[in-house]
Amino acid sequence: APTLVVLMASIHVVTPAEKQTLSLVALAFTTVYAAMVCTNYYVQLFAVRLSLLHGELDGVALLAMPNLHSIFFALEAIGYAFLSLATAVVSPTFVGGRLERWIRLLFWVNGALGILGSVVAPWDRPTLIFAGLGLWNLVFPAAMLLVALHFRKRRGSV
Repeated sequence: APTLVVLMASIHVVTPAEKQTLSLVALAFTTVYAAMVCTNYYVQLFAVRLSLLHGELDGVALLAMPNLHSIFFALEAIGYAFLSLATAVVSPTFVGGRLERWIRLLFWVNGALGILGSVVAPWDRPTLIFAGLGLWNLVFPAAMLLVALHFRKRRGSV
């Protein structure tokens, strides 16, 4: 999660001045995402794992992220909703050729998937949740690869 904050900060730095409001808002959303999911993962590694190891099972189901009805799954869903908002908001900052069009498209699709997922999650539809996660697992890494190529291309032109 912290690496995505660095990525969004890097995008903000190279964004043309007239679109920096978008990249700054995206950076803020990414920071919220990172704070939420880092806290969530640490609690999972610390409290839930140790409770399970010591046989302290009272209330663990409410805390364990694999439980789609847990507090921490809800925090995960809202955290990723913020990341999704960030990718949707920052998508128009990518201007230029074909590579940038693909980044815009994938960031927008990622945003739509994540926001839809956070809306669907409370309605207890595991099939939709896992279908969305499956699509996200394709779209987000592809977008990250293209962003890396975008920065590599920029490095040669700066």
